[in-house]
Amino acid sequence: MLKPPDSNSLLTNIIRDADSRRFQSLASTCIITFFLAQQGALSQLDDSVADRIKQQLLNTPVPASNKPSKPSKPTTDQSHFVLEGTIQHSAALPPVDPKLKPGAKFDLRRLPINQPLVLLWWRVPEWLAGTWHNSGKVKRLSFVDLQHPERKEGYNLLDIHYPDSEVIGYQEDRGRAIWTCVMTPYMGRTKQGENTNVSVIHSAVPLETSQTQVVLKFLATTVVIGKNKRIVSISQRESIQTYRPVDANKVIVLSSMKFFDDTGEAKYESELLSHCQRQLPFRELPYLPSPEPFTLIDLRQSFDKFLRSQQMDALIPTRQAMAPPMGYNIIVP
Repeated sequence: MLKPPDSNSLLTNIIRDADSRRFQSLASTCIITFFLAQQGALSQLDDSVADRIKQQLLNTPVPASNKPSKPSKPTTDQSHFVLEGTIQHSAALPPVDPKLKPGAKFDLRRLPINQPLVLLWWRVPEWLAGTWHNSGKVKRLSFVDLQHPERKEGYNLLDIHYPDSEVIGYQEDRGRAIWTCVMTPYMGRTKQGENTNVSVIHSAVPLETSQTQVVLKFLATTVVIGKNKRIVSISQRESIQTYRPVDANKVIVLSSMKFFDDTGEAKYESELLSHCQRQLPFRELPYLPSPEPFTLIDLRQSFDKFLRSQQMDALIPTRQAMAPPMGYNIIVP
């Protein structure tokens, strides 16, 4: 059996730091946000307040043209990228594994986690690179029951505790541009009373990156498991998260979510607004813990591999050689 390396080694400290930061990556923050969308109101206000706040906080200037640009082969200039088509939610999703039904015994192997591990790299604007922490003052702007449109809730304030920080940006190219990646599939667990929520994010796609906003789209499956290890409920969730800068060390995050049942039929939509404060500037990380025990992802090699695949060899950075840490398997997705 593999043993972890000496706790006094420099690399161990780097890995431990990367491990603690990974679990509040974009994916895990998305998992937490999914559950916030379903929280009850702590303070009920008029819908017009939500509309006014949204307009005030999202008034950062955007590009003059509203026409989406066509996708193009990545080049050395990715300061502005927009996916072709409008940014909107799916009308429906494919059904989940039929053996994942309420009342059935939970089997982890039925979740969509057996697909190959993928790292999706994309360029990060300088204003979004670094370590961030959510203030926890979450505003739920709307909640709409799509199967019963008459059931509608307006503005709510949610006081949520985010225990960890969110890291955006792992590598820097030769031109000193910062890049980050999202690992899929990604599994996270949260406790809710006697139940355990198991969520798997199996898709994460950047829809737009520019100097004024970043838009990401996540797709996840969540299973609620009772204390008897049987499935209480199952849902699919799609989140479109928009990040916009407020000042040098603060961003707002608008999360638009759509929830689907196990058959893929749309159930309801919710929209949340929150703030994140930058705690630390960007710092390159050489390794990222993988879902497998004592296994690390070599971010340097993965990033270089990505650049070569996009015919962007000129951006591969020159770095000082680093010996792999002892006691770990090293993989390059």
